[in-house]
Parts: sequence; structure tokens; C-alpha cells
Amino acid sequence: MHGGPQETGLYFPGSRLATARACASTIASSRAASSRGSTRAGEPRVQVQLIPSWGMSIGGSDAGKEVIALPNGLIFNVDGARMESVARLCDNVYSCDNHATKTGAKGGKCDKDASSVNTGVVMFKCTKTKDHAKYLYATGCATHGKEPCDNVLQKLGTGIAASSTTDVPSSDDATYFKKKGNVQVFPAKALPDPDVVA
Repeated sequence: MHGGPQETGLYFPGSRLATARACASTIASSRAASSRGSTRAGEPRVQVQLIPSWGMSIGGSDAGKEVIALPNGLIFNVDGARMESVARLCDNVYSCDNHATKTGAKGGKCDKDASSVNTGVVMFKCTKTKDHAKYLYATGCATHGKEPCDNVLQKLGTGIAASSTTDVPSSDDATYFKKKGNVQVFPAKALPDPDVVA
């Protein structure tokens, strides 16, 4: 187990792989610590950033503080509340936190339909009235239809699509599980060379 500015991390000397498991606040404090020079020399830099969460996303931090992985490192968010997995390549691409395939220039906004994933189901947003301002509409609000996401694009990296999805039959039991689960497999990507804090 590797401590340091990340919440927790793993360093595998034989494989030369360093990971970090972090929430948004620890990512932000890690960036701040790095900019203040309070990280330790020789500490491994993160090649794979893992964000296991219940309600957290990759972009759920201040702009510029979302990602701590090395360039071309991998970023994963597996969220229990949304029942959603997101994988990204840390390549300085600006994209939408809610729509991984939407990319654009710095300062741009997402023009996809405003939506979120709730227990594995895409739900559409309506902000036209206070009573409608929730992700409750599986096909869009019956009164106002769908509206654009308008999220400002963040430097989150390029989304990586799963190459396959396999159902987990044993999770198909409403006594123990909210929804039948699955395992997503993402294509292999080369990791950046190991590096350490100077």
C-alpha cells in the first residue's frame, strides 16, 4: 500500500505500476500539494487513477483538478449509485463529465440532451419548473421535452468504450441486488512509463 497525497494507492514494484484510489477532494488536495511542492521526492506518480464511488464522477472537482494520472495514464470511475462505469485516457482532451463521447475545445459546452444515469437507466433532466428539476424522465419531460446538457467541457480525457459486456447471472436476485449486474471489459491500452516525483 502506498500513501502520499492520494487517498490510497497501490505500487507494484515487480510490474512498475502505481495506482491511486481517490475521491474529488483528495484529487484536489493532491494537485494543491503537488503545486506547493509538498509531495515526497521519489514517490511514484499515478499511472492508473481509480475512483470507486457512490455518486462521484471523474469531473466532480474544481476545473483543472479532476485528474492526477500521468499523461496517457488511465482513469476509471465505477459508480454504484448510477450503476455506471467510465474509462478515460488522460490525453488532455476536453469532454463532458456526463457524456464521455462528447469532446470539444476548452470553454465549450455539451450539446447532448441533459441526462444522468440512475441505477443503470438514462434519465432526462427538466429545469423549466421547480417541480420538474430532477432526473425523473425516462423519455424526456412530457410537458417541456428534452433540454441541452450545457455542461462546460473539462480536461477529463478521451472516453474509452467497453469492448464487451458480460451479464452476471448470480446478480439477478431482487432480494440482494437492485439490478442485474454485468462485467465490462475495456480494450488494452499501453500505460505510460513509470515516473517518480522529482
